[in-house]
Amino acid sequence: MTDIVSSGPVSLNLPRKVYTMNRLCRLSVLAAGLVLSSFPVLAQSSTASLRGVVTDPTGAVIPGATITATDVLRNLKYAVATDEAGRYVISRLQPSTYQLQVESPGFETAVISDFVLQVAQQATIDVQLRIGTPATTVEVTGAQPLLNMTSAALGQAVENTYIVSIPLVNREFMRLVFLAPGLLAPDNDPGLSNMSNPTRFVSNGVRAGTSDVFIDGGLVTSLEQSNVAGKFLELKPSVETIQEFKVQTNFFSAEFGNTGGAVVNIVSKSGTNEFHGAAYEYHRRDDLNANSFFAKRAGSATIPDFTYNKYGGAVGGPVRLPGLYSGKDRTFFHTSLDIEKNNGARTAFLTVPTARERAGDFSDTRQANGQLYLIYNPFDTYTNAQGQVRRRPFPGNVIPASMQNPIARKALEYYPQPTS
Repeated sequence: MTDIVSSGPVSLNLPRKVYTMNRLCRLSVLAAGLVLSSFPVLAQSSTASLRGVVTDPTGAVIPGATITATDVLRNLKYAVATDEAGRYVISRLQPSTYQLQVESPGFETAVISDFVLQVAQQATIDVQLRIGTPATTVEVTGAQPLLNMTSAALGQAVENTYIVSIPLVNREFMRLVFLAPGLLAPDNDPGLSNMSNPTRFVSNGVRAGTSDVFIDGGLVTSLEQSNVAGKFLELKPSVETIQEFKVQTNFFSAEFGNTGGAVVNIVSKSGTNEFHGAAYEYHRRDDLNANSFFAKRAGSATIPDFTYNKYGGAVGGPVRLPGLYSGKDRTFFHTSLDIEKNNGARTAFLTVPTARERAGDFSDTRQANGQLYLIYNPFDTYTNAQGQVRRRPFPGNVIPASMQNPIARKALEYYPQPTS
């Protein structure tokens, strides 16, 4: 998954020197830079918001105060002004660490440093300004936890620290949804052994097929399947791509009106002003596995062959084109590669052609009630008394070698021989 995040249009100031590129190439690079830099990632359901009221020491509201929220990791600034009631709202904030600055003529500047906004969080910070000059700055550190005084939605945010640190079988991040209260696995399967169906969980008694998963505000779950409990992910990001996610279980806003169970809201990483990367390889093999209880009871010391590898990497940072464009404080990227290899033995009971059937002899191929399966000759037909065209069975229920397709005979060689 590759993300491009930008703060807005960018003006490129090219140095006056001779380029080896022709004029067309330079225009193409310039156009591409402008398009990418003016393409912000907007996802209302996955971004955070900040609001509050600005007052003076007497409690009177201060209209027209300048509110600036700065994304510390990307140095992106979001500025608004308070309304006539002293209120402000800053929406569409990417989950990150922020600094809030409040300024107004006749008052000291207030700065609230380094607070964290999480996915889909609606935080409230009320600010009281002291009388003085804007040149004087009052910085508040170690602020109290942000409260949600806007929405009654219930949920649990799973931070990146948990995602990358907690051991996960096959690196399936969806197993972490059980950190949220009210979620249970159906069919007494707390380990979610069947992770081909990631939304296979019950949210506060609501069936699994009504839960949805969003990545950066986009729905990535399939329609509910009639023969399974839950839905499938059409896009499954790697663990190194996920910044954090939130499991919302009750009191959804209108944007989630189609969901009845739970909402898993995932935010992907989008790069910062510093280059960061990771490379990984997770390995499992039969030499490290214990024998199963039933195999040991039967006296078998053989452990089935099994090898599992999951490897890849991720890198993110600012977009930089030497001599042309610097994306610092403007444009960022994050991309990842995830490769999975799974080689393992599996025991299964399957029906394959018998030695006689491989030769075209079905004289002893019978149904469960003992009745013979009749093999009809498609080229030997007759018309019965009712005027219906019917086929005659092969004599002895044996297909002659002259009528057997050579391609089918060749394909038959890939079928395993029967063992019983």
